[in-house]
Amino acid sequence: MSQALISQTFSGDKDLSEEQAVAIAGYFGLDEDETYYFVLLVSSLLVERRSEEIAMLRSRGASVLQIVGLAAAEAAILAVIVAL
Repeated sequence: MSQALISQTFSGDKDLSEEQAVAIAGYFGLDEDETYYFVLLVSSLLVERRSEEIAMLRSRGASVLQIVGLAAAEAAILAVIVAL
């Protein structure tokens, strides 16, 4: 775990994936319960940011179908990458 990633994360310049959150929790020596709580906090921050993105897209005229399509395309791309 790099110091740069941790610094960027805490300054708000970079988002964490769940795996990175678990790695950071391990870096700080958190036990299982503390790791679970840390991952929960990171997930809630990601949901909050995603909600802001969706609100911005809606304010720019995106339909619900377009937003769902965007999320589905994102999920498909990630699924293909993970499957490799």
